[in-house]
Amino acid sequence: MSRSAIARDHTNMIAALPRGEKHWMWNDKPNLITLHKRLHRKYGPASRYKCADCGKKARDYSNETGKYTDKIEDYKTRCRSCHVKKDKNWVKKLCTVKD
Repeated sequence: MSRSAIARDHTNMIAALPRGEKHWMWNDKPNLITLHKRLHRKYGPASRYKCADCGKKARDYSNETGKYTDKIEDYKTRCRSCHVKKDKNWVKKLCTVKD
């Protein structure tokens, strides 16, 4: 059996593995990196979309609600500069001490 034939056999086996919520390692409360990978896999790269704030080509998925879920409604696509500006405002809100 040739080397490429073996690779095709393994590819078919991998393709048959359960994906998404059916996968045995699925977690309802994943970390931030896993959430962004899920968004990227399900909706494609953020660069396919425009920035929600300025209209330039987006680069990131930016969380809007503070609740990290894999629902696209909780995210907006943003260019890097708008994403950084939004996160700075969010950090300021967290760091503001009320008397």
